[in-house]
Amino acid sequence: MTMLGFIYPNAGALAMAPFVRNAGGASALMGSLHFVVSAVSAALVSAFDNGTAFPMTIAMAIASLTVFFIVRIRPKTAAEMPTKSVVKEEKEMLVS
Repeated sequence: MTMLGFIYPNAGALAMAPFVRNAGGASALMGSLHFVVSAVSAALVSAFDNGTAFPMTIAMAIASLTVFFIVRIRPKTAAEMPTKSVVKEEKEMLVS
């Protein structure tokens, strides 16, 4: 909890790094998405309120799984792709 003040601004800056020419628009879109997702999730949690923390737990689990699957299915960038030498070394390790 104490590191959130350090993590959130830096994560936002890293997320906007590819949008050098449109930094203002990217920042506005990111802020709008934060607001909309927060408003929708808060409304859903309050709609399913039963006096326990269960609705919030479900909302957190759904958000975590959504992000996990988005990260897993996104296309890899050229920097993340293994080079031919790495693939060759891995194949040699499997054979031996």
